Amino acid sequence: MHTSVRHSQGRLLGALLVSGALLLAGCGVRLDGPPPEVPSPEPGEILRQEAALETAEILALAEAAGAEAQASGATGDAPGDLAHIASDATTHLTDLGGVWTAPPRPSATDGADSGDEATEPAPTPSGPVTGEDVLDALEGSTAADSAADPDADADLATLLASIAINRALWAAELRADLGLPGGPDGSADPATADLDIPDPLPASAAPVVRTLDALGYTQEVIAARGDSSERGEAAAAALTLRDMAEDVAVAAGIDGTDADPRVAAYSIDTADLQGARETLIAELLPGWLAQVPDAETAVRAPLIALATQAAFLGQDPDLRIATYPGLG
Repeated sequence: MHTSVRHSQGRLLGALLVSGALLLAGCGVRLDGPPPEVPSPEPGEILRQEAALETAEILALAEAAGAEAQASGATGDAPGDLAHIASDATTHLTDLGGVWTAPPRPSATDGADSGDEATEPAPTPSGPVTGEDVLDALEGSTAADSAADPDADADLATLLASIAINRALWAAELRADLGLPGGPDGSADPATADLDIPDPLPASAAPVVRTLDALGYTQEVIAARGDSSERGEAAAAALTLRDMAEDVAVAAGIDGTDADPRVAAYSIDTADLQGARETLIAELLPGWLAQVPDAETAVRAPLIALATQAAFLGQDPDLRIATYPGLG
């Protein structure tokens, strides 16, 4: 009897193991099969990964070009600016979450790497890299397009928009360092570009309405106090700024409402009109950029263009370009 009991327990254990294997197979888990496939990334993750790869490439190029410049004893601002570009790219890459690389995946037969291709970070350039190579990468950046992509959520869109502005500013700085004229493809100075106000805008655009209107008022004071050679240009600028404030108010749906922040006169430092003007200009970049999260995706691109223009207007040539323009 004693032997019979042991035999029954052994049969019971075997039955349980077989049943467990059947249950695992029924649930889609195979003990002897290949590992499950890596899930396909969401569209937003694809955008993030592409942005990270582009950033890794800019970082590698800037570091290599900076090393080449130092080794050759290059003078001027280029070596320092290349180091700043690399530093900013390092921060951008970290805040984007880095480049995702698929982990090694065992094969179904011998546990070796399955051979599935994994995304690798941008390789270190093999040949000499110049400042022109970095310039090409900066001017060819797709960060602004990715920020305007409907698949970018509000946070990613804002981050990429600021990164795009940083790269545009550095591209202009590096172009000047290298003694190259104009912008890419002979484009005009972004600070003087003729840009339209997008429509619709979120009601949170009210601070931009006030800033533009206050700038118009400041220009009117400058025109009134300036000599004849300054008066016409200042008056024309005042009219343009007032019209822009009106267009933004209409697009945001606050024109003539209690939410309309415009007043007849603004408190400005009349003893330092140029300083008052610069202070207001500095408010435009964060003001435009703040609209990106709330705005419809269709108007993100023109908002980023307006923010970029404001960045060029407000950039102090004696100060280092911000890692995240408009985001503090």
